[in-house]
Amino acid sequence: MLVILNPSIQAALNNTTDPFLAVASFSVALQILNLFVWFCSSLHQIVIQFYTTKRREVLIFLSFLSTLSPLLLLLLSFGFAGDPMLRNVLGLEGELLLETRGLLRILAVYVAFYPWVEYFIGRSILIGNTKPIFIGRLFSVSFAILALILCICFFPGLDGKVAGIVMAVSSPVELGIYLLLYRKISTTTMNVSS
Repeated sequence: MLVILNPSIQAALNNTTDPFLAVASFSVALQILNLFVWFCSSLHQIVIQFYTTKRREVLIFLSFLSTLSPLLLLLLSFGFAGDPMLRNVLGLEGELLLETRGLLRILAVYVAFYPWVEYFIGRSILIGNTKPIFIGRLFSVSFAILALILCICFFPGLDGKVAGIVMAVSSPVELGIYLLLYRKISTTTMNVSS
């Protein structure tokens, strides 16, 4: 399902007011985002390995990451902190620099929720029921594609920010689905065991 989302985002960005700027800024912002996402993408393994024995430490670590990651991304979006990397290392200038900064601010929301998405994936695997993972991803991707269509129809001038908004909003949707389904599965499991 996630394989469907990236081409959908690219197709949507081609229909913005300034497609070259939209695609370029999103590509740069996505590479920076991937630095944070890559680090958090194995958190479900940490949950699987340590949650039952070191629950408190796992939750503290997740809380730390879900706070630190968006703060670092936000710092990069401001000139005083981000310019050494965005301007000097990546060579961004003018509109591309401004658009990328705006995207990073929006994507900070995505990074804040991502560790908790990984947490619930790990918890679902721990209880031996991976249906919430599939359903959560299905809802998230479906919601993202619908949001892409609406943004392109009504706000094409947002350019690259369209992709950022869609990613930022789909992440809490996915987390919400996990919360609902995990709670339902946990209650059912407890009722059956008692």
